[in-house]
This record gives sequence, structure tokens and C-alpha cells, in this order.
Amino acid sequence: MLKRFQVTAEQISSSEPIPAQALIPSGQKLLIANHLGDLTYPGALLPDSEAINSPTAAGFNIDEFVQKAGGYLSTYSENVYGEELSGSQIVQRVASEASVSPRLLLAVLEYRSHWVLGNPPANADIGHPIGFRVPGNIGLYPELVLTGTHLNIGYYGWRLGNVLYLKFPDGSQVRLHPELNAGTVAVQYLFSLFTTRISGGGFCMRIKPFRTYIAKCSAIPGLGQPAWSHCSQRFGTTAFRVALSAW
Repeated sequence: MLKRFQVTAEQISSSEPIPAQALIPSGQKLLIANHLGDLTYPGALLPDSEAINSPTAAGFNIDEFVQKAGGYLSTYSENVYGEELSGSQIVQRVASEASVSPRLLLAVLEYRSHWVLGNPPANADIGHPIGFRVPGNIGLYPELVLTGTHLNIGYYGWRLGNVLYLKFPDGSQVRLHPELNAGTVAVQYLFSLFTTRISGGGFCMRIKPFRTYIAKCSAIPGLGQPAWSHCSQRFGTTAFRVALSAW
């Protein structure tokens, strides 16, 4: 937390006692000095439990969902290390190997290539459905492996305080809003790899429809489209007011 807000422990206060060596109770409100100035992209996309392969995905049947969706993924298969795997099996394998939510993998795949709910465009690069295009890595499995890898870099890097900026392919970067949760940073980190501009709300406009795809590719109650009017809002207050939560 200190790294994310760029403060010392003495610059955090609360109306309740703050434990010196124990976990801070969920729900306790903290007042943290704002030394970061104006920051962008503060909107939460999803809870942490929907970014990692948590117990919330235990009852999610990937193949049943994919077959009912009837998209390109439902008939897709690929040879992975000598074993022919269906599209559903590939998603399951990567979710298990990378410990990433299978619903999030499906949402990313649908958002980037339209494989889940429909069919890719006629001119689509079938060998690189996510868009990494690493030489020698062709197919759904290596593309999803890279997806899971970068989601984890964003997720755990944010928790450890090692990932503090989004860095874009054009060399520009932006400081991550310190009030974001790790699941949201994971998605923002992934999409920053494919976005070339941040001016004029470019990044915001690319990422904001993704929440719709998460809702379509999951069974998360109440996970609908949020109000996005605040997506480009800048925060110039003198202090952050944070309520700790399970997110």
C-alpha cells in the first residue's frame, strides 16, 4: 500500500487504531495523503476473485458454456504437446496452469477475437486470436498462456507494489490509480500491451466495453455494465479516502 500511494506509514491516519503489526480490519477507513497529483482510469472492472482461479469458478462448466454459446471456439481444436485438445480443454488447461479465472480468459478471447459467442471476421488472424503475435507461437494455447502470464504480472505485481505504471507500446506511460484493486489492474495491464495511445481517452475507450464481455462470459450475479462517465475523471484532491474491502 505504501508503494502504491507513495507515502510513509506516518502519512496514513484513521479514526480507529491502526494495528502496528497485524492485518488492518476490512471496512476500516484510512485517510492517506495524496502525493501523486492527478491520476486517470480509476474505475474498477471486476473483483479479485474473478481475476484468479478462485472458488467462485468452481461450479463453472467451461465446455457447457462454450457449447451453448455456439461460437467458433465450440468447434475448435488444437494439438498441444502431442495431445489434441478442444477449445474448452485449452481454456481449462491454461486456467489451471496459470491460476487465472476461466471466465476472464473467455471474456478476453471474445473481446479480442469474437471466438466465444460468434465467429471471427473473415480477415482475422486465426493463429493469434489475442494478438500477441510472438514469432513461433501460433495457436490458442500459446496465446492464452501469454494472456494468463500478463494478467498475473499485473495482478501480483500490483499486490507486491512492483507494478505501479501502465506502459504502452508507443513508449508513453501512466501511473496507476492507487485505489484500484488487483483484479482491475490485471486487466488494465493486459490491455495496455495492445493500446498505442492514452491521450483523448483512447485507452479508456478501448477498455470500457470489456465489462460487457465479462458479464456475457460469466455467471456473476449483478456484474452488469457500470456507469463509465467517471472513466476519464482526474483526481486532484489533497487526500485519498480508502475503505478496505475484500476486493
